[in-house]
Amino acid sequence: MRFKSEASVRALGSFVKQTTENGVDQGATDSAGVLTTYRYYFSRHKGIEANYSWKSNTQTYTGSGVGTNSHEISAAYVFRVPMRPWSPFVLAGAGALIFDPHNFAGANTQTRAAFVYGLEPM
Repeated sequence: MRFKSEASVRALGSFVKQTTENGVDQGATDSAGVLTTYRYYFSRHKGIEANYSWKSNTQTYTGSGVGTNSHEISAAYVFRVPMRPWSPFVLAGAGALIFDPHNFAGANTQTRAAFVYGLEPM
C-alpha cells in the first residue's frame, strides 16, 4: 500500500455578512483558524479520519460584541479508490460543534451534534 496514514494542517477563514431581523443587527468579524486532520487506512480502500478545528472571532449584536472560540471535533469512515496520481474517496461520520463565548456575563458554552460527509471524485 502506498500510504498507510497521513496528517495535514490547514489554515481556514470565515467571512460572515451582517443580517438584521426584528430590529437587531447580527454579524461577526472575519476570522482565521486552523484545521488538523489525521487519516489512517486499514486496507487499500478502507480507513478512518479524525478532524479538529479552531477559530476565534467576535459575534456582534446591535451595539455590543461577544468574543468567541469555535471548535469542531469529528470522525468519519473513509472509502477510497487508489489510482495514480489521484485517490478519489467518499467519507461519512459524526462530530460536535462547540461555540465557546468568553468575556460576556451570562453567555454559556453550547455544543451541537454534527454530521460530516464528503466526496472527492478526482
